[in-house]
Amino acid sequence: MKTKKKTYSLLVIVIGVWGYIGYQIIDALNPSIPEYKQAKPMFKDNYEYESKIDTFSIQKVARDPFLGTMHTPKSENRQEVQKTPKTVWKPIEYLGLIANQNDKDKVFIVSISKQQVLLKQGKTHDSIKLVRGDAKKITLRYKGKNKTFKLKS
Repeated sequence: MKTKKKTYSLLVIVIGVWGYIGYQIIDALNPSIPEYKQAKPMFKDNYEYESKIDTFSIQKVARDPFLGTMHTPKSENRQEVQKTPKTVWKPIEYLGLIANQNDKDKVFIVSISKQQVLLKQGKTHDSIKLVRGDAKKITLRYKGKNKTFKLKS
């Protein structure tokens, strides 16, 4: 009989422990939602708006507060920069090169205003001077401005 009492008492303790564990699991899976009360608004409906204009004046500062130096105004004497008019180039295309193997003289074929012209280095046609050139590009001067033209493919 003594063993039955121990068995029943242990059975009650085991059932109690497992019941407590089961209650904790079920309580964690189904949390209770707290009730919220309606919040009262924090502002008033009948308020008065006061509009005061803040006045201030800007004064001239004679000394720099950070450097401690005196302020010297910049002079208004500016020289006007004369802009040079933009040079409008005629339609020019570099068409190719004719070279003599014996003389090393190169003659360049240039199309100026859709008119083919043969030019040597240093020669001028229609106020356009051939400054330098090679097989891939030439440099022309027109009204004091240089411009490089690549070989038209």
